[in-house]
Amino acid sequence: MRPTDSVSIVPCPPAYQNSFAELVSSVHRQLGADVSPSAVLAVNGFGDPAADGDMSGHALTSYVPAHEQSAMGLCVTGLRKGVLSVASDAEIAEADIADIVERLGRAHLSVSRVETVVWPHQRMVRFRRDHTHVAIERLPLMLSRISVAADDGHAVETAIADIFDVALERRASDIHLEQHATDLSRSVVMLRIDGDMVPLLCVPPLVMAPIVARIKTMAGVDPSEARKTQDGRFTTWWRGRRIDVRLGYMPGESGGGIALRLLDKETLVPLGRLFEGAPDVLHRLRSIFAKPVAKESGLVLLSGPTGSGKTTTMYGAIMDVDRIKRVVWSVEAPVEYDMPRVGQISITDKGGMTVADAVRGFVRMDVDYVVVGEIRDAETVRAMLQLIESSHTVMTTIHASDCVHALSRLTGFLRADETAWGADLIGHGLHAVINQRLVKAVCKTCGRMLRACDVPGLEAASCGRIKADHPVRIADGMLGGAPCPRCLGSGFLGRRLVVEALMPPPGTEVRHVVSDMIRERRLREIGRLDGVYYRPFHDDWIRLVMDGIADPRDFVRQCATG
Repeated sequence: MRPTDSVSIVPCPPAYQNSFAELVSSVHRQLGADVSPSAVLAVNGFGDPAADGDMSGHALTSYVPAHEQSAMGLCVTGLRKGVLSVASDAEIAEADIADIVERLGRAHLSVSRVETVVWPHQRMVRFRRDHTHVAIERLPLMLSRISVAADDGHAVETAIADIFDVALERRASDIHLEQHATDLSRSVVMLRIDGDMVPLLCVPPLVMAPIVARIKTMAGVDPSEARKTQDGRFTTWWRGRRIDVRLGYMPGESGGGIALRLLDKETLVPLGRLFEGAPDVLHRLRSIFAKPVAKESGLVLLSGPTGSGKTTTMYGAIMDVDRIKRVVWSVEAPVEYDMPRVGQISITDKGGMTVADAVRGFVRMDVDYVVVGEIRDAETVRAMLQLIESSHTVMTTIHASDCVHALSRLTGFLRADETAWGADLIGHGLHAVINQRLVKAVCKTCGRMLRACDVPGLEAASCGRIKADHPVRIADGMLGGAPCPRCLGSGFLGRRLVVEALMPPPGTEVRHVVSDMIRERRLREIGRLDGVYYRPFHDDWIRLVMDGIADPRDFVRQCATG
């Protein structure tokens, strides 16, 4: 079978050719033909952009958006034969160049050399204007067209595409569309960025209705149903990347609301990067997921509040497992990311099978690791303990405020007559309890540097570990009297993980004591046992403040509220 026998790629910008070629190659592999992406490119008359090095400045905005180039004070003008051309009217920071090269490297675009040129300021302005993101400018026009003709399918499709484009450009994790029959101020599109809700625009109810109906149709749910909760999912593409979208609809008295979770597999972070600030925790976790002996039982409990990144950590751990030598299965409600060489069971309300049913099915299966998306009921806990009893390693997540609360919630699902059995299994099988938070990172472009003594309460909150003259960075959001173009005026750019960890040693003597403490509900004493590794939240947070990553005022507020 040749690459043109069943599927070919249409003409597309250089930035998208590799992604299309990989997609076509995967289709042929499913059909039984081993066709490489480079062969698909060659047959269809395209060169390999990464090899030929011929990418325009416009194509490169797919990897380094124009507003970020503006914040760096430069213009990325092209990539030709491995030489990256960068223009600026001032000195360019080496860290910004390294950041750009790293981003292109993640997209398999090789940079062998960076060539910088000096441009006049006016030429820089013209270049940026020609390459500025257009979706946010076109969106109001599309909404205006829909208001005139609600059945204008092209305008509805374009408006939805522009909403997704803006959301992904701004690193949003969720899109919320809230409908209200009469109040325009409550009929809005909002984005969740770095954990906070940010309004995008108000949409008249008559315009919002066809947009919501179309999104429901894309997700495979009934667009006319407005009295029941609904859930669905669909896939969209953005700059050559596949984005899975999970939809949840909630009816309301004067309208309804849609929440869209944006699942971009390329944003999944390996375990090593997630825990780079906690090397001791990383080493211990890796020893669990790289165990030399198969069929070793145990429990890894990931905990934290909603939105703390538990699912990201769970998938990062899966990525760290040698899935060639070990068998991994997951049970989720529903599956969020498709993972290669992982058996995945998606639990839905329509399927008839519960999470506990699926977990019980692994007891007699030849499985090394079982991943349970979330603990929600007592039946799931009992099924998990049965798995641990039959020499399986289980990893799961639970909503909890700290490690002790996580253990308390886990054992709280058991009946009184099951407490001794459950405490013994948990005490002897517990590998790790991780509790985590996501802390907003200060934008380095607009953040202001201060001394620690200028932040009230910081030295006391850090128990003296942050000295009075130590430099710290606080969020601002303004740059030269205008909102910062890189963080869009929020003062923050991205989030970082802070963890609390509780890890008993492998020896049986200490684990007997741990079992007794769980049975007697003396959970807070476990972290003080000899041999038990305990790492408090403060260690990570203080490090981030001292490194100029976290805002010290957030740390002081957290310490004040407990």
